[in-house]
Amino acid sequence: MQSWTLLIALLLGLACCTLSADSNGQSDYMDVSSFARVGTTTFKGSKLGVFEIDGVRVAEPRVAFQSSCSAVNFNWGYKKYQLTLSIRIDPNTLRSRKGSSKKVGRVSIIGLNVKADQGLSSRQSGLSVMAKVKNSGRRADLVFLCSSFRRCQQLRNELVSNPSNIGQALQFEALGRVGSIPVRFGFRSSANLPRLRCNRHRWIVFQRRVDGSLSFAQNWDSYVKGFGNPSSNYWMGLDRLSEMTKTAEKTDFSVPVKNRGPELQRREVQRRVQNVPSARS
Repeated sequence: MQSWTLLIALLLGLACCTLSADSNGQSDYMDVSSFARVGTTTFKGSKLGVFEIDGVRVAEPRVAFQSSCSAVNFNWGYKKYQLTLSIRIDPNTLRSRKGSSKKVGRVSIIGLNVKADQGLSSRQSGLSVMAKVKNSGRRADLVFLCSSFRRCQQLRNELVSNPSNIGQALQFEALGRVGSIPVRFGFRSSANLPRLRCNRHRWIVFQRRVDGSLSFAQNWDSYVKGFGNPSSNYWMGLDRLSEMTKTAEKTDFSVPVKNRGPELQRREVQRRVQNVPSARS
């Protein structure tokens, strides 16, 4: 079962809270500093503390950014634009040594807390960040939620041009279990800087019509705000389309068309537009 940790950290006020799929609240977690620190270990260039918990030894989890290719999308659940970064979590880096009587335990990752320093909030106001743990605690999505498309684009540009500004401003705290004991491992920086490597010119679907299950005979307000499901019948909305196209000097416009006849044919038209004017202007 996927474990979810939702952290809404309003960067302007640095308010943090976490909602976890675990039935226990975070107040039930024991801080790792309350256990005996018995040494350190090195994993992929990262120096990690080793603690003895419930008779076994474990190393604190290592958190690192992965190279990813993320476009700015609209999150319909939160009604905000989002930029997603991929994170790798290495929870069990300690190995047993031959002839050692010390037992090595395992850490089961449950959640991931995130916090940002004041420097990031001053540069990127109007942001919140959400961490989603997946793949049995070995991966996580770090999702930035933006009040506008332009705000997410500014953040993305900064990630490409100077990733240290973002990477050094974020700290992560792994939440896990060692046996039956829930442990919070304390905040620490990621083991590396975020790397955003991809072609910046990616296609974004603003309209899709796959069948007649949704009527496109909508009123003007619906065409301004948008309607439908992005994975099915869908119209993005004039407000969002205007905001996304006005941030670039030129925008490519592609219309793939599938016609059903004796044979399935495909026609595609491409145009270049300056921008879509605001529906409210």
